Amino acid sequence: MAKIENKTKENPKLEQNKLSDGRISLYLEYYLGREEKPVLDANGNQVYYEDGKMQGKPKFSVKHNRRKENLNLYLMDKPRTPAERQQNKETLELATKIRAEREQEFKESMLGYRLKKDCTINFLDYFQAYIDSYTKKDCAWCKLHLAVSKTS
Repeated sequence: MAKIENKTKENPKLEQNKLSDGRISLYLEYYLGREEKPVLDANGNQVYYEDGKMQGKPKFSVKHNRRKENLNLYLMDKPRTPAERQQNKETLELATKIRAEREQEFKESMLGYRLKKDCTINFLDYFQAYIDSYTKKDCAWCKLHLAVSKTS
């Protein structure tokens, strides 16, 4: 059986599932992050750990967001002939190529091309707006830095 070893942090991962008819189905699994929600009791109050190393810290329920994409590619579970072994090898190569393409598409959709950004904001104007909206007392360093950067 051509087992897939996933020891690297790839997104998407090439995974396999054994079917009842003796074949192995290949699919891609995308990891889309996780959501943490606080655990609440019946009254709606935050629940805290009562013992152990986490004592006194709030409890959270974590949900991992994943998406699966079926590739409709199948491997033979126990190939008996050289032709079946060759077919498994070619199918795995095709699946890894598809995974690499999907990884590139996924990265581009999540991050985008960084060179496409059109930076039209003037930093000094942005910094002046930041200083104007700054409410704390230690703004003297901000004004000093802005004055120095305007003179140079």
